[in-house]
Amino acid sequence: IDLDGGTDIGAAIVDADLFLIDDGAGGTMRKTAASRVKTYIGSGLAEADQWRVTGTTTGSETPIATNWERADNNWEVVGSGMSESSGVFTFPATGKYLILAKFIGNAVNVDENTAYFNLQVTTNNSSYTTRAQAGFNAPGSSTYSTSSAIGGSLVHLLDVTDVSNIKVRLTTESFQSATQTNGDTNGNLTSIAFIKLADT
Repeated sequence: IDLDGGTDIGAAIVDADLFLIDDGAGGTMRKTAASRVKTYIGSGLAEADQWRVTGTTTGSETPIATNWERADNNWEVVGSGMSESSGVFTFPATGKYLILAKFIGNAVNVDENTAYFNLQVTTNNSSYTTRAQAGFNAPGSSTYSTSSAIGGSLVHLLDVTDVSNIKVRLTTESFQSATQTNGDTNGNLTSIAFIKLADT
């Protein structure tokens, strides 16, 4: 409805632009800034966070408990972000989450064909169940120096209905003693990302 004969601004809406709004549906017209409308509607995803391992460890780990940091290269967490303690990740709010995890490692001087990278979930803050798994087969040799790259990725959708009891962790299973989990503080090698898609 054209209230004052004005024309289209001919440009993108910015935070300082003003809208007319019926205040409380009482017939009184007031103005409000676009920045307030944006805050009321929401700006997209409520939660998005990514973490990575910063250094190399060897052998099986339940969980991968050390060297975790929030990824900080051209990234700022959306929302409150995940909490991490000794490799266990706690969700900031209930909701339906997409979890993406990646493993990069090396099978050193061994034939590593029974190794696994797991995403495990607890629903009682105690016992864990593997919900997603990647397996590795890296031909190596114990008779001469060799290193074979291993890696895999995991995808899981999780309905977090209780942030006190539903948590996740990453593990490595059946690794030989010299098999490595690789990390880097400057890039995401072994890493995990969390995106809240919707309310529970």
